[in-house]
Amino acid sequence: MIEKRYLLLHAYKAFIYISIFAVIYVFAAGFFTSTTMEDASVEKPRYSFSLTSLENNSHTYFKTDRRELLVIKYDNKYSVFWANDPLYGCKLEFIDSVIKPVCIDIEYDLNGDSSKSNQKLVSPEYNITTNFELQVFP
Repeated sequence: MIEKRYLLLHAYKAFIYISIFAVIYVFAAGFFTSTTMEDASVEKPRYSFSLTSLENNSHTYFKTDRRELLVIKYDNKYSVFWANDPLYGCKLEFIDSVIKPVCIDIEYDLNGDSSKSNQKLVSPEYNITTNFELQVFP
């Protein structure tokens, strides 16, 4: 009977030591990781689209891996938005200088603002080069 008691006591102590070691490891693991995990000199992957065929007061859609972009050209300026409504997720359409989701009755202006519902369209991080190439940084 005494041997079983000592066996249980040693198993309990081993469990406590392993648990303490695991907790210390979890909290101290951040100190042992490499600080060069993300190199700042490496550019983020991006998507490139040509805007040369886009005429004034027109729009087009571009597909990325998982999402679609809505690009509108007006007065030789560009507006770039994700092509889904930020709240409901339905597709956006460009109709007569107004951006409108197909599933709800909200209208956005060309800056992506809605005065009726105080919402704003989501725009990706992008850059338009001098040779009319849209570069999107997801």
